[in-house]
Amino acid sequence: MQSQQISKAEVLKKILLNPIIVLILSIAIFTIAQLVGVSIASKLFNGAGSTNLIMSSYVVFSSLFLLLFIFITKKILKFKWSTLGVKWPSWKGMSAAVPALFSYFVISLILTFIATKIVPGFKLEQAQDVGFKDIKQPVELILAFLALAVFTPIMEELVFRGMLFKGLSKRLPFWISAVVTSLVFATLHGQWNVAVDTFALSLILCYLVKRYDSILPTIFLHAIKNSIAFTLLFVIK
Repeated sequence: MQSQQISKAEVLKKILLNPIIVLILSIAIFTIAQLVGVSIASKLFNGAGSTNLIMSSYVVFSSLFLLLFIFITKKILKFKWSTLGVKWPSWKGMSAAVPALFSYFVISLILTFIATKIVPGFKLEQAQDVGFKDIKQPVELILAFLALAVFTPIMEELVFRGMLFKGLSKRLPFWISAVVTSLVFATLHGQWNVAVDTFALSLILCYLVKRYDSILPTIFLHAIKNSIAFTLLFVIK
């Protein structure tokens, strides 16, 4: 009986490690988390709250749903947090986020330059729509920062680098896993100019995971990048 249970668990793990299944499940989990967050936030405020408050709540609830999903799945499949890259790397790994930030800037500039030459109608100056608008109150500013620079990096790194990239890397070479992950990550960000930038960011994030076997440096780098964007969009006007 026990051997049958073990064999079933092994079969399930093999199925879940299939690259196509990993890709589909990662996108599905991320999408469902977004929909759950939107649903809870809209019902909670019922149109009474400000757009910025609702947006902040949506990000928080999406993140909490994702964490709940991971906790439940972890109990069922009995995997460790380290499977998703949630483990403390060396201090060198954490500090690597700083030079990696500059590498991302360089790659982003190169890819953006190429895109302006080969993509018809590429709008370099198009502002990124992050969902927050006309932030005036200090409370809204703090909540927006937490949503964009804290919760979003954690949620996106868990899904895209923890689930998708590490899942693909079990069966596929690094560069294929990194490019597929980055294409999905970029596509889900919508706008062409933003997609090119996030594609470059994702390549660097995937490299950090490969190098240090942890998503904590990528969360740190992602948080720095989003903090810079937040400052430029809402603080320095």
